[in-house]
Amino acid sequence: LEIDLEDISVRLRMKSPLEHQLHLKEYETPFDDYLELALQFGYVTLFVAAFPIAPLLALLNNLLEVRVDSFKVCLLSRRPDMMMAQDIGTWQYIFQIMGFAAVISNAS
Repeated sequence: LEIDLEDISVRLRMKSPLEHQLHLKEYETPFDDYLELALQFGYVTLFVAAFPIAPLLALLNNLLEVRVDSFKVCLLSRRPDMMMAQDIGTWQYIFQIMGFAAVISNAS
């Protein structure tokens, strides 16, 4: 099968990977991903005494979530811009506060 590269309609249908990514929607910030993790961490740690199977369900959810997020980032959006970061910023404090609150709520 030969491809006629002189034909303009054939050349318009053939795109390089960079041209394909150009037309995808731009990846926003990872704020929503961190928010989802923080909410799940809060529910699991704060209410584990009332619902002991919650960590197992969270693990199953996270296994699925890794696949869905990687599909979203790799195939449905443009390649994110590289940014330097020392840590996860304010989210670290949020997780620490939730962990502290979980120890207090589960100890009582």
